[in-house]
Amino acid sequence: MNIMSNYTLRSLHEDDLPTLLAWRNNPEVRRYMLTQHEISPREHRDWFQKVNEDHDQCLLILEKQNLAMGYVQFSGIRSEFTEWGFYVAPGSPKGSGSKLAKAALTHAFGRLGLNKVRGKAMSFNVASIKLHRRFGFLQESVQEEVTLDDGRTECLLCFVLDRQSWHALQKVHGKF
Repeated sequence: MNIMSNYTLRSLHEDDLPTLLAWRNNPEVRRYMLTQHEISPREHRDWFQKVNEDHDQCLLILEKQNLAMGYVQFSGIRSEFTEWGFYVAPGSPKGSGSKLAKAALTHAFGRLGLNKVRGKAMSFNVASIKLHRRFGFLQESVQEEVTLDDGRTECLLCFVLDRQSWHALQKVHGKF
């Protein structure tokens, strides 16, 4: 599905797993995850088998001219509140996160027909917080006492965006 000029959003395939694992284990990606340990190839395969068989999940890769640029996952796509998680490939050009968000949210409120998308960001993940706000998400709550793998306790900010707000934002801003 062509989202923006030269950008394509497609389903994650098993062939993508080595690339996705390398991205996920990169320290610059891993530091913002709730699960921050290095993921083993076996753990990664087990995760993929589980989510790939779950029809309540949607796993996508953003490509530019057939080069993978980022990953997005929607969980709970058959429920009232769908959660998303995403990251861009380490070393991606500036603005890649916005391209991924635009493509993913267009897909979510269009093709998937979702009503609401919820996102979460660690309080120290300034880029993710700014991205959520830029794309119309409202901060819903602060979930405190999230304990990371290393034992640190951090705040987790929770955001929500509904279909009506997304479409209204598209009419006002058009392209981001």
